[in-house]
Amino acid sequence: MPPSVSIFTATYCARLYELTNHLGNVMATIKDKRIGWEITGDNKFDYFTPEVVSTIDYYPFGMEMPGRLNPATGSTYRFGMNGQMKDNEFTGQDGAHTTAMYWEYDSRIGRRWNLDPKPTIGISDYSCFGNNPILNVDLSGDSWHKGSVAKANNYKTNTTNRLNETNNKITSLNNQRTMAQGDESELAGIDSKLGELTQTKSELEGALQEFSIMENSSTVYKLTNVIGGAGLTKYKNGMVCMEYSDNQSMAHEMKHGFQYENKELSFNAHGTSGLLYDVNDEVAAYRRSLAWGSAHFSTYEQITPANVQGLYEYDPVLRKNDYRYASLSLNNLNCSTMLSVVDPIGASINGDKSLSEYMTYINNMYLNTGRAIIHVFKSQ
Repeated sequence: MPPSVSIFTATYCARLYELTNHLGNVMATIKDKRIGWEITGDNKFDYFTPEVVSTIDYYPFGMEMPGRLNPATGSTYRFGMNGQMKDNEFTGQDGAHTTAMYWEYDSRIGRRWNLDPKPTIGISDYSCFGNNPILNVDLSGDSWHKGSVAKANNYKTNTTNRLNETNNKITSLNNQRTMAQGDESELAGIDSKLGELTQTKSELEGALQEFSIMENSSTVYKLTNVIGGAGLTKYKNGMVCMEYSDNQSMAHEMKHGFQYENKELSFNAHGTSGLLYDVNDEVAAYRRSLAWGSAHFSTYEQITPANVQGLYEYDPVLRKNDYRYASLSLNNLNCSTMLSVVDPIGASINGDKSLSEYMTYINNMYLNTGRAIIHVFKSQ
């Protein structure tokens, strides 16, 4: 019998491909159809181009430019600014209204039709993209920073890989320990290494747990790689901004980001560290960075409040070398700390209450002494 033959039918020119810019704006769509061009006179195609279905240009907030639709195609595409779906039934104007999971958006005025489900301190609940549509995107309509997702996921992957490496080292050392029974000197060395690796494992596991909490938070986090620069965490444009230069400083600043999330660290009106910032916040951050190696400490035992206060290094706020942690409080401050501990002057004026209660009392604005303590946390 002849062998069986499988027959299939391929359909061409049925697919559309989006061509987008750095914001995800759909600038053009093309078909999976090649158009051949012959220019040398030898009756052979010299090159191919795709069939263009639609092209469009946008104003900054996503309104389509009149007259910039490709007249040769006469066709529009249902996705546009940020790759969001157009809803032309509202206005009858192509691209004037878009919809996403958390908003209805009017590209003509650059404002949403509903309140932001994740409000940001200092920015209108109707604003979009942090009022900077050239840099930011908001695919779902609930947050607006672009560019940090890939960096955050890379941090998660690197941390997971380092945790696996650490577990392998621990397993190897445990095997060596079994073989070294009776050799007290060798056992002591192995136990010392195991102790450090066990703490490293704990730090990496903690980093992954904290990452998951931050990932599901309503807080908008921004990661910026500053080549050769000092690490810094600050509050700016409604975001917790973390600047880092390598894995060590990234782990350090991510720890500070979580401390804000966990109401252990605050920012002042200028976006720099606020009243809840204490030396214990830095101790925890340096322990986290040691899981990746550290220029300042070689063991976890060395990372004490006194040693951290004695560090002389570059201060990115002052832009010079300084004992930047020397004046930090030794108290472990958080939103439940009594105001008399955080700010004795404010306590003498306003009574002895926790900072959380005090923040409610002053409606997240300012101390009567004139010192700002806004951005302690986003919700009571």
